[in-house]
Amino acid sequence: MDPANDALADDALEAALTWRIRLHDARAASTPAFEAWLAGDPAHAAAWTRAQALWTEIDGLTAQAPMQAAAREVLARGPRRPALPAGLTRRRAAAAAFVTLAGAGGGAAWVLNRPAVYATGVGEKRLVTLADQSRVLLDSASRLEVRYRRGSRDLALVSGQAKFQVAHDAGRPFRVTAGDRLVVATGTIFNVELVERQVLVTLIEGGVTVSGAALGSPLPPVRLRPGERLTAAPPAPGRPAARAEVAEVSAQKATAWESGSLIFDNEPLSLVAERVSRYTARRVVLGDDRARAQRISGVFQAGDLPAFVEAITSYLPVDADPGPDGEIVLRSRD
Repeated sequence: MDPANDALADDALEAALTWRIRLHDARAASTPAFEAWLAGDPAHAAAWTRAQALWTEIDGLTAQAPMQAAAREVLARGPRRPALPAGLTRRRAAAAAFVTLAGAGGGAAWVLNRPAVYATGVGEKRLVTLADQSRVLLDSASRLEVRYRRGSRDLALVSGQAKFQVAHDAGRPFRVTAGDRLVVATGTIFNVELVERQVLVTLIEGGVTVSGAALGSPLPPVRLRPGERLTAAPPAPGRPAARAEVAEVSAQKATAWESGSLIFDNEPLSLVAERVSRYTARRVVLGDDRARAQRISGVFQAGDLPAFVEAITSYLPVDADPGPDGEIVLRSRD
């Protein structure tokens, strides 16, 4: 990563943080000066997205007097005034106000390096438009972290599932880390899911390369074609090496979750139960290995847990019992 580009991105974030405080203090959604700054450079839009995400997290603290005092200290310097006390850079001034507002006390680096976080609750979907106009649709109970800089677009799917529609930028690869896999694209549409310690990458349009996420990973890169899904599993007892399998899959099946449907095609009940649990407050768990190994095909409505349990217990040799923590336990029927 180019240090010069990093410095430019940090300068843009510094200005964005200060503008956010200025607008809040003035009770204004925008000003002509702010609009001019925002339109002055594409990096300013990316920096503004990060500043907005930070502000959302600490919005409830901004009314407190000590927080306002810190904001006014930053406002006195302004986003473009070069004259500052010795040893206090504009970046540190803007970041310090945000750290004070959040009560974090972690220093400027805490703000500058913190990713924008997007998350959904159970049964919730969320469409996010990123600074470069890439779009991400988050599935239920999912979490995504985003770090944009001038020379890179780095994202991490921490949990759940997301569909990515990437704005083309050959000079800034779009990189998504999920589990032990790294997905790299420049302009494309693909789906990434984390389920039962597996990473599933489905390419809908364009092209992506999937490789090991760790630096120096021995996992060879795999180039996917539209209509292919890579299923990667980490090392496990009896399987000392990570593995990856590529198979064809229909776009309808890969994106059925967008319309609230879950389509399973001869899949193990353990994987099906974990997917179903993403959409309900009550988890479905497996009580024994025989139940985990059962396989099922079918179409289910996401969130309709009673219908799912009724279908499973009717067509498979399993019973459903209440668990101690409110979950539903599926056990093999003798």
